[in-house]
Amino acid sequence: MTQLKPILSHLDPIIPSTPGKFKPDKFSAYSFHRLRFHPRLALWSFLSVIFILLFFCFSPPDGAAAAKRRSLQTTSYTIRVHLDSNWEVKARNSARPRSKTGFSVLVTGAAGFVGTHVSIALKRRGDGVVGLDNFNNYYDTGLKKARKALVDRAGVYVIEGDINDAVLLRNLFETVHFTHVMHLAAQAGVRYAMQNPNSYIHSNVNGFVSLLEACKNATLQPSIVWASSSSVYGLNSKVPFSEKDRTDQPASLYAATKKAGEEIAHTYNHIYGLSITGLRFFTVYGPWGRPDMAYFFFTKDILKGKEIKIFEGADHATVARDFTYVDDVVKGCLAALDTAKKSTGNGGKKKGAAQFRIYNLGNTSPVPVLKLVAILEKLLKVKAKKKVLPMPRNGDVLFTHANISLARKELGYKPTTDLETGLKKFVKWYIRYYVSKKKSAWLIGGNESGGWMRNGENEKRYGPRHGVQIISPSCETFSESSVAELVSAMAAGWNATLIVETWCQGGDIATSIGLAVASHHTGGRHICIVPDEESRSDYNNAITKSGLLVQVIVGGSIEAMEGLDGIDFLVVDCKQDEYERILRVAKLGQRGAVLVCKNASSRDGLGFGWRSLVDGKSRIVRSVFLPVGKGLDIAHVGAKTGHVKGDNLGKNLLSGNEFS
Repeated sequence: MTQLKPILSHLDPIIPSTPGKFKPDKFSAYSFHRLRFHPRLALWSFLSVIFILLFFCFSPPDGAAAAKRRSLQTTSYTIRVHLDSNWEVKARNSARPRSKTGFSVLVTGAAGFVGTHVSIALKRRGDGVVGLDNFNNYYDTGLKKARKALVDRAGVYVIEGDINDAVLLRNLFETVHFTHVMHLAAQAGVRYAMQNPNSYIHSNVNGFVSLLEACKNATLQPSIVWASSSSVYGLNSKVPFSEKDRTDQPASLYAATKKAGEEIAHTYNHIYGLSITGLRFFTVYGPWGRPDMAYFFFTKDILKGKEIKIFEGADHATVARDFTYVDDVVKGCLAALDTAKKSTGNGGKKKGAAQFRIYNLGNTSPVPVLKLVAILEKLLKVKAKKKVLPMPRNGDVLFTHANISLARKELGYKPTTDLETGLKKFVKWYIRYYVSKKKSAWLIGGNESGGWMRNGENEKRYGPRHGVQIISPSCETFSESSVAELVSAMAAGWNATLIVETWCQGGDIATSIGLAVASHHTGGRHICIVPDEESRSDYNNAITKSGLLVQVIVGGSIEAMEGLDGIDFLVVDCKQDEYERILRVAKLGQRGAVLVCKNASSRDGLGFGWRSLVDGKSRIVRSVFLPVGKGLDIAHVGAKTGHVKGDNLGKNLLSGNEFS
């Protein structure tokens, strides 16, 4: 038996693995053993799962209010839904397939990692798709909004709502006759269950039941494909993991809820005739992934020069994962949809036996996490700082290994992406999204024109112009309105997550309103720094007339700026004496930033130090000020040493080129 070296273990919480030592020589990737059925063992397994769920469901609330209102960050939840006035028309249009043989699919978790890729793939091949996502704050909502923008551009209408909202689901199923449901919404993560266990019951059990109820009651019951997890194999010591193996020893609450989901799915299949297929995902990775997964935050920490913790099992046992590239998983999801048979029920009544299936979707080749880190070091050209520690008891297990022979036989599933190829694609996306050494900039023409210099590209990024009705009444002149509208569109097009502006008494309020509109559009934060309480009063009086809310900080711009990390859209009033000092202390986000200089005089270029969050070093960063008439200059600022003359930048933009 081969003894592998200690490995990293901040492992992707989606898919825990099997404890023990890695034994690649003992089992082939296609072998599995049938287990005998033991009635007593089966009974105790079932009772164990029920006991766990009842324990969390009936835990006493923290107070009277907790029984009625719940939030993700506490032990309770508030169901939010945001529907357009004509959402029914949009949903029906989005759900309409290109041909009569196409599917009409509801994708839950459509702004999630796998949900985004699946939604786009379905739409591109001609199926009708409607997305549903609650955009919770388990991780960066800005990333979820950016994924939604991708799905929007693919022509998929996404509803912001919760699968626990029975009224919403009933209205949705009455509006659209879905042929299929791709259920990918869930509370993910293994370790987070130790902080907020109720969120897993809420989403993975209650939410799943709510969705199954809606499917059951539909006049034309849809076929259901849903994401289970390889975590259900828990403490199983037999490798590779086969669908025939026992799944009655979950190592985490996340795994227990996924196992409960499989049992609940079987119940609805048996009683109501729902056609249901469960897919056990194995450590899915790739572009647009989840920030809480190992490959993602390893990349982030390696670039920032931070130490990564390396966990190992007892006796230096190895940690490995069956890393599966997202495109391969998407192919498996689509194959499951294509081979799903119709449900046999109608309006909650079963009319015959229905299809019930479970498949592993993995890559069949476990990779030590230390090798994952070595590949990242190679791709990032940065040496990781590693620290070896004993593996904590947090629900993670040592390794996973998928037997995909059943999926290969019945779905035609065949993963083709090796880890290095997949990580290369992920790193390319990560650098582009977060570090961004090469980005398009916007050059705004004379204020009186009220137009775009690169109109088509900006409208494509931003979509319909938001907030024109809000901005215009606050402006004294048309030029002020046009400037505010353009700055708002820039911030939204850049998908800004932290907008910071400085404001002086008597300053232009229209731009602030435009930025507030943009932050609402992107789901980011908008902070305005004012010098004193009198300015705060004037600012609040003006901004509240628009019906918008902005976080205001009173104090010196220098002090306030030092406490803000990750700025990616900065608006500075150049009338301030400390203007250049503000730029020197402002801390740039990893992907670069857009700088807007209000009331700037005409100048060619100015170099200033901007501390990059990528490596913490102070450096000269490009800064270009373009004279545009009555007082607005805009330049893109990237986290890279450089000095660009305004004239050269202007020529590049006019020719449609990018600059780096």
